[in-house]
Amino acid sequence: MGPKVKGFQIGERVCADNSELCGECFYCRRGQELLCENFEAHGVTMNGGFAEYCAYPGIPSSPSKDISLTPHLTIDSRPRL
Repeated sequence: MGPKVKGFQIGERVCADNSELCGECFYCRRGQELLCENFEAHGVTMNGGFAEYCAYPGIPSSPSKDISLTPHLTIDSRPRL
């Protein structure tokens, strides 16, 4: 965890928005960040979708105290009919 990160504890589970927005384009300046002209996304347009560790800007991240995860999750990838 970086020295400027505030409000989080080491080992705490967090939710992070995978979007990286520029904050400077026409749409970001108008408050329409979802239309960002320089939109990037971890695991879509840049690496990081399945990485064990990722670096995200602290702003779109939030503690996930309300999310219950079991340490032994299984994923059923069979097609659904």
